This record gives sequence, structure tokens and C-alpha cells, in this order.
Amino acid sequence: MKIKISATYEGKCMVCGKEKVVFSAGDEDTGKVVTLCEDCAKKIGNVPTSDVIEDYGKVDKPAFKGGAIKIEGLDKLQKELKKRKEENKNSK
Repeated sequence: MKIKISATYEGKCMVCGKEKVVFSAGDEDTGKVVTLCEDCAKKIGNVPTSDVIEDYGKVDKPAFKGGAIKIEGLDKLQKELKKRKEENKNSK
């Protein structure tokens, strides 16, 4: 079993059905994915992630396609941070 967990995002919890900040966990072998909010994750407690995926998850094989996330514009952000450091250094 190979489990992957996402970053948090705005979405619908599969347990309580509410639109909240959620995260997803999925099993690559079965293709099942579960999406949980923080409150439901706390209520579930010490149940193994594999059991939560099995009990609440739905098959979503496309969720495992593709590579890792891609961060665009990082070079611009780094230039801006360097500029701010220089400005702070010169203002002292």
C-alpha cells in the first residue's frame, strides 16, 4: 500500500459533507481517495489512514496521474525578496 496525502485546499469533506478547508489521502494501489476536513480527521482520531481510505474513500484513479505540483513565478518572488532585503539593509 502506497498512500499519498495532499496539501490543504477548499473543498467538500466526504464525511460531514461541509465545504471547508480539507485535505485528501489516497491509496495508489486501489485508486481510492478520501477527502477530510480537520474536524472530521480529529473525530476519526487514531484510526489508520488505510482504514479511513477504505471506509470513506471513492475510486478516483485520475487523482494519481501526473507528477508533483509545479510552482510558477518562484524566480520573481526570489528577486522581490532580494530587493526587499537590500532596501532593509540600506535603510538601517
